Amino acid sequence: MNVHYVLCPVDFSKPSDAALQYASVLASEAGAHLAIVHVEETLPEYPADIADYGMGVAASDTADLLASIRPTIEGVDFEQRLLKGAPAYEILKFAEKEKTDLIVMGTHGRR
Repeated sequence: MNVHYVLCPVDFSKPSDAALQYASVLASEAGAHLAIVHVEETLPEYPADIADYGMGVAASDTADLLASIRPTIEGVDFEQRLLKGAPAYEILKFAEKEKTDLIVMGTHGRR
């Protein structure tokens, strides 16, 4: 298999960590570029005076979390991207735009 571009969507969960480890190995062995992507789900608009409505993580915290995620193998060429929107749609749109050869993502414990 000729792999040049590996996409690994992350959501900061344990299954996501396991997927990143596997994606790092695949990218390393293939000499491929690894894109580590998190999609911040867009929420409905709220009035400006509602500072905290108790949902999710602040955008700056999400960016910091993503910046801390690195391939588990040294020397892998990688990038981190923070996208906004519906996760499934944004992941597929990104994969198509970047001509991704392989998507490696964790499950949420579903069988």
